[in-house]
Amino acid sequence: MIDCGAICTHAYGAGLSAAVTLSATPAVGSRFTGWLGRCTGTAPCNVTMNDATAVSATFALPSIGLRILDIDKNGQFDALTDGLMTIRYLFGLTGVAITEGALGSLATRTDPQAIVAYLNDVRPYLDVDGNGVADALTDGLLILRDLFGLTGVELVQGAIGPGSTRVDPTGIHNYLTTLKQ
Repeated sequence: MIDCGAICTHAYGAGLSAAVTLSATPAVGSRFTGWLGRCTGTAPCNVTMNDATAVSATFALPSIGLRILDIDKNGQFDALTDGLMTIRYLFGLTGVAITEGALGSLATRTDPQAIVAYLNDVRPYLDVDGNGVADALTDGLLILRDLFGLTGVELVQGAIGPGSTRVDPTGIHNYLTTLKQ
């Protein structure tokens, strides 16, 4: 058994293969929001260690609640506010570069650092196509297109990453709907 803190690594012998099950146990006052890397979702992560493998677990305050895609916390989902801030974040922007001109009216989450912290906490949810990576040119584009109301092939065309587990427009739309409840 390996008990990790914020960061941990474990070496396995070269040329050996080992089945490993990772489980995430949040500390008191914390909530597990999901895996990125070789695993996605919130179920235990089962990997076969036969080469270098990276998996990250994300934890957040329980207060992140629902309505994941309401980035500025104004009670609305809007492509030109929530979608724009999400894709800017996934491109690696920080500070006012994320929020400038992108906050909705009556927004209650307006501080750029608070928005980045929130997006860090919900990052596993932003892996819309389910390939273990939250990426601007796939997941960010899917979020933006969905918030603009695109459906069908227009939603997913050219925006599905390699190794994705969610690829059809209906599955993508249904997943994004769960992030707006």
